[in-house]
Amino acid sequence: MHYRVSIYNYFHRRFREQGWEFIVRSNKLQNENPHPLEFDFKEIEFSFGSYRGEITKINSDVVILFLHLKDLILWPLIHWLWYNNIPTVIWTKAINLDDADNKVKNLLFNYVHTPCDRLILYSPNERKHLTKNNRRKVFVANNTTNFEDFPAVAESKEEIKRALRIPFEKIVLLVGRMDVGGQRKKIHHLIEVLRY
Repeated sequence: MHYRVSIYNYFHRRFREQGWEFIVRSNKLQNENPHPLEFDFKEIEFSFGSYRGEITKINSDVVILFLHLKDLILWPLIHWLWYNNIPTVIWTKAINLDDADNKVKNLLFNYVHTPCDRLILYSPNERKHLTKNNRRKVFVANNTTNFEDFPAVAESKEEIKRALRIPFEKIVLLVGRMDVGGQRKKIHHLIEVLRY
């Protein structure tokens, strides 16, 4: 989860301003993490019992889940949270966008979304994949980028191009995690647009 540490540091500061403590539990913090942790973090065993015990011990007012359907602890955990009336948020892409037409997976996603109190989606476009009843629960966190971590750039665009020896007048910079073939990110659309 190293790429999320910057976001979680931001959450920690903002939640604290509102009188909330932001606590993170995960099975692992990746070694490549370049950010110091400002929030309460602890690695715990990736099991339902461990997470249930930690939520009970902390006496959580709200639980935000960042889990996938294939994470087996999701299934008992979501039911236990619902049964115990603990407000629950799932941070999700609504469905598996790489397998968007899989009816069985989509039913499982809808099933998991239903007992949750809120859903955080990466894009407003993902709303269309939710059931009508679950759409009212949505908040959008576009790509969850912490702009506060971006360094200030004093140089002009022309100075940067000169320093990097970029001879072109117009530049398109695409930043993102690429999938094989660029199908999900639709890189081919960008290439076609640039032809014209």
